Amino acid sequence: MNKAKRAVALGLTIALFSSLAGDVNGSLTTTGANEEESGGSRFSRTLLQPPGGPGSGTGGGNRMGGGGGGGGAGAGAGGAAAAAAATPAPTQPAATPAPTVAATAAPTQPAATQPAATPAPTQPAPTPAPTAAATPAPTAAATPAATQQAAVVPQQAAAAAPKAPITDRDVFNLALNLEYLEANFYWCAVYGTPINQSMWLGGPAPTGCTKGNFSAPVLALLTEIAQDEVAHVTDIQQALGTGPNGAVPMPQIDLGGAFAAAVARAFNQTALVPAFGYAADDASVLAASFFFEDVGVTAYLGAMPLISSKTLLDLATGILGVEGYHAGAIRSALSNIGASKTTANGATVTELASAISAFREALSQAAKPAAADLDQGLTKAVNGVTEPNIFPTGSDGLILARTTEQTGGKGGFLPAGLNGAIAAA
Repeated sequence: MNKAKRAVALGLTIALFSSLAGDVNGSLTTTGANEEESGGSRFSRTLLQPPGGPGSGTGGGNRMGGGGGGGGAGAGAGGAAAAAAATPAPTQPAATPAPTVAATAAPTQPAATQPAATPAPTQPAPTPAPTAAATPAPTAAATPAATQQAAVVPQQAAAAAPKAPITDRDVFNLALNLEYLEANFYWCAVYGTPINQSMWLGGPAPTGCTKGNFSAPVLALLTEIAQDEVAHVTDIQQALGTGPNGAVPMPQIDLGGAFAAAVARAFNQTALVPAFGYAADDASVLAASFFFEDVGVTAYLGAMPLISSKTLLDLATGILGVEGYHAGAIRSALSNIGASKTTANGATVTELASAISAFREALSQAAKPAAADLDQGLTKAVNGVTEPNIFPTGSDGLILARTTEQTGGKGGFLPAGLNGAIAAA
């Protein structure tokens, strides 16, 4: 896959988070659809787009060399929900904006101080490749066949003129949309507020931001992930700088109704009573995290071939490793709870995770049919025995990047879509 196509693949990847609010045709199996034999297929993540939606790009899931991500230590579930209410929000880094971006500083949040990020110099806009000049057709002296052939060649060359090249800045701005979403989700769950307003770069405030009621172990896990995700926003903003040629503003983010709609569709359009919300309890917030973390790993994996700068490639590789730890920790915590815990809606964690995984699988198959499962839940069958499935890999221990056919458009968690050149394309 050439660089431009792979950029589009990554570009539309993140829109999984935005496509959850769209309609999905057909019924989805809520249990058992995600179990794989030990020789199972490669793991490919899907943007949650309704079947028949605007997926685009090339097929195939780019096989990468190393598997991304390991399993972090899972946090157990328990009581002590009062611990969440007592957790103060640490001060987040206030990224120093360039003169062209007006950023309103948020009130200082107590607790650990994160380092202020100094914007990196802005990167120049790439110079578009020149359009190929058409060569005139031969004169009447040529035979009719030769004349016709000569006239077609320059027309084809002009039609195939390349578009503006995709830059490293475009790729990282796409990743920044994902980090904005994850950082706000975890920060809201732990502290009840969005990330520091100075980091929005003029973007709108998120909706549905609610502090959760979690046990001490789960709260500790979420707090650590929240701090990592805020650091990722700072890392990318600092690498890109601010201003017209720097980091994009935060997109519109929905952390309320989008979750309820996505879970209802995962349960065959059956709205849970009460409606699903991530802040209700341990099981709910871990299941909500499951929507994001598995997909984030494959998103960064698919981005690697599109990055030319070694410095930025090192940054992306580092973030990919951390996202892999996060995904493993969330899957481990969900597996430990298993069928012993139910959400406020009465669904067990195993049922909920299986429904979410089956939902993603159905959307992937609708966008690009495959011979085997493309998504994996928390259990798998090995020689007729159900076993935990903490690491969603194939029989070779590797994962696959997501294909462009399995991507979607705006909506859901990102109602107005993503910001940046790739999203616009």
